[in-house]
Amino acid sequence: MKVTLKPVNVQGTWTVIELQGVIESRDKDPFDGGQLGNLKILEDGTPQLTIGHHQLKGQYVKLKKPFAVLKRQKANGSTSFDILNVIKKKIVFQTRPHSLIAPAYRGLSSILK
Repeated sequence: MKVTLKPVNVQGTWTVIELQGVIESRDKDPFDGGQLGNLKILEDGTPQLTIGHHQLKGQYVKLKKPFAVLKRQKANGSTSFDILNVIKKKIVFQTRPHSLIAPAYRGLSSILK
């Protein structure tokens, strides 16, 4: 079987996001196609991910070996792979999340004691 690799018009830089732990939905619905959170890059270049009421700060890490994102194409008995992009770095979020509390609710735990 002949396998052909062909580059496609690659646009932009792709990055892998690595999270530690488990992310679960409250209503047990899968995240298929949905938005998980909001990723932004701060002025100092630090990646910040906000998921619900939790905020994580990450860091860029260069991959030891870059890897390609491929899309399989089958036609006329042959298989070819389009190279969609090559990933060379990842964002690692390895610290515990910081809880976001609205200013109106800060200090309530001390009042309720």
